[in-house]
Amino acid sequence: MPLKTTFDILDFWFDEATETVWFKKDLLFDRQIKEIFLDTYKLAAAVDLSESQNNPKKFLV
Repeated sequence: MPLKTTFDILDFWFDEATETVWFKKDLLFDRQIKEIFLDTYKLAAAVDLSESQNNPKKFLV
């Protein structure tokens, strides 16, 4: 899957997902998140994003 932007993640979480699945165990929802966002997560985990704490707006693109 193509890499996702911060806006993609927020859109998924607040538009596609609902509060009913945010804080409960749901294996299907967990699998969906993994399928959609795993590549983006792996890339983010592999780089130093500490600068985002000092300049968060830079990382919202």
